[in-house]
Amino acid sequence: MSTRQRKPKVTKDDLLAMIDELDARLDKLKGSVAAEEPPKAAPEPAPEAAPEPAPEPAPEPAPEPAPESP
Repeated sequence: MSTRQRKPKVTKDDLLAMIDELDARLDKLKGSVAAEEPPKAAPEPAPEAAPEPAPEPAPEPAPEPAPESP
C-alpha cells in the first residue's frame, strides 16, 4: 500500500530557528522564576516537600525449577 502521507521536510535551518526560539523562551522563563524567588542565605528544604518513601522490602528469590527426571 502506498497511502502513507509524506512528512514535511524539515531543514537544518528550520531546526536552528526552533532551537533559537525555545532558547529565548527558556531564558525568559528562567528570568521570571529568578525574579519570583527571594535570595536565600542558606538552602533549606521546602515545607511542602514530600517525605522520602520507605524502602521497599527486597523481593523474595524465585524458587528454582525442579530438575526434570529422565
